[in-house]
Amino acid sequence: MGLPKAILRFIFKNMVAKRLEPFLSYPFAELDRAKAEAINRGVSVIDFGVGDPESFPPEEIVDILAFELNRSDAYRYPSYEGERELRESFCEFFSWRYGVNLDPERECLVLIGSKEGIAHLPLAIVNPGEFVALPDPGYPVYAFGASIAGAKLLPLNLREENNWLPDLSLLAKNNVRLWYLNYPSNPTTALASLDFFEEVIRIARQKGIVVVNDAAYSEIYFDTPPRSILEVREAKKVAVEFHSASKTFGIPGVRVGFLVGNDEIVRALSVLKKNIDSGQFKPIQRALAYAYRRAEIMDGIRSLYRHRRDLFVGSLVGTLFDGPAPEATFYIWRKIPHGFGVNNSKGFTKFLIEKLGIIVLPGVGMGEGGEGYIRFSLTLPEPDIIEGCRRLASLTRAAL
Repeated sequence: MGLPKAILRFIFKNMVAKRLEPFLSYPFAELDRAKAEAINRGVSVIDFGVGDPESFPPEEIVDILAFELNRSDAYRYPSYEGERELRESFCEFFSWRYGVNLDPERECLVLIGSKEGIAHLPLAIVNPGEFVALPDPGYPVYAFGASIAGAKLLPLNLREENNWLPDLSLLAKNNVRLWYLNYPSNPTTALASLDFFEEVIRIARQKGIVVVNDAAYSEIYFDTPPRSILEVREAKKVAVEFHSASKTFGIPGVRVGFLVGNDEIVRALSVLKKNIDSGQFKPIQRALAYAYRRAEIMDGIRSLYRHRRDLFVGSLVGTLFDGPAPEATFYIWRKIPHGFGVNNSKGFTKFLIEKLGIIVLPGVGMGEGGEGYIRFSLTLPEPDIIEGCRRLASLTRAAL
């Protein structure tokens, strides 16, 4: 007979570092149980929860990758900074897309996905006890990386009435070392204007703050292309930006991202990474070097998500989930409807699983500022989106 679970949890908790303790508990265990129970009842679950693109990768990328696997040097260590061919390709793309020139040697670092770069950056540039400002709601890895580095967190609330932009006056009250932005935004789908970025850079230069814009969804847009914070004059004096090949090309399992901008910040993360990892697999980097020179591949990805966005939004006009079509990302961000006996995002998410067999992300999972909202991901096949919308529309009829 094994030890009771309570004792095992106690033993495990006392084996890990205290800095990790706040992250040991899983906040959505109850929702996982509700999902498992629905599946056990024979319910066909529609999962709008995780932003995990399911479509097959662009054929051109797969073909190049297959070719590169047979090169004699494919299995040797890659460059710590990323293969020069990929860095040059991405910098050329960046110049074409934003009109910003980057030095591929000093101002561009290849990452094993932008997630690891975001998590590691505070270890490279933040001292224990310094403040890190981050969006709320926002990607949980911002808080994780800052906490592991011993930083103090300064959540900047994002509100719908302020177009999901932070209140910049809060920065005047704290001595902030690192400031995370995320536009296009996950989960709110909001965009930031160049005027906003100009004000951010003005404040950052005045107060000596390092600014990071997480632009992982920059190439998933439907009308006006999102702006880069590096378009602001002299932004590279204080700012860097994360980009994601995984999101851009719909290949989340191919972990490649970039940090670009201020050369000292790029170098700091590079020094840290040289002591942690040895870079991404060469064939993957070479396939993406090709992809960044083929804008038509990105056009295809955008077309796919535009269609899914229009399908979702159009199917739910006049229902409890009616709302504006997002300008970017592959998410839909909606307020929780009233009248179902639940007044928080986790409770409503559980209600949707139990009543409709539909999974969404509760807004509070992205921070306290996300309470009262839910997020739908459009990374599932069209038939599932159609069926999911049919079930959601039926909830509206039941409420009448």
